[in-house]
Amino acid sequence: MRRKRKVIAEEYSAIDMSPLIDCVFLLLIFFLVTTVIKRKEKLLPAKIPVQTAALDKKTDDKTIILAIDKNSTVYKFINRKGPDGSAKFTQIENVSKYIKKMHSNAINNPIRIECERKVPFQTVIDTIDSCKLNGFSSVSVRIREKINK
Repeated sequence: MRRKRKVIAEEYSAIDMSPLIDCVFLLLIFFLVTTVIKRKEKLLPAKIPVQTAALDKKTDDKTIILAIDKNSTVYKFINRKGPDGSAKFTQIENVSKYIKKMHSNAINNPIRIECERKVPFQTVIDTIDSCKLNGFSSVSVRIREKINK
């Protein structure tokens, strides 16, 4: 004789969706908040801190001094003291050529870049890169309130 199988009604179990939906909404809120914060970070202006270290009033005569104003114009140092006692600068047309010329004349001399507080940062980086690519090993940056042209 054959045995008859008893057909047992299978119970279908359902997954509770409410905890899953809660997790999805929490992740959605987390990513929305972090992207909003990232956008706000990009909008924050970068301010150069106020100069707090004491600087030596005398500079080495061998130091090559370049200056950058807020319009991204690069100047070379021409005179140790102007009529009012400040340094005087004249504009450089081609910065790269000038730096190459200075490197051939003064190989081991340091370069100091003096820039106004509102100079676009990329201009300073480009000038430093040009100095480094032309072989100057000692390049420093100093913040000035205003460049005397």
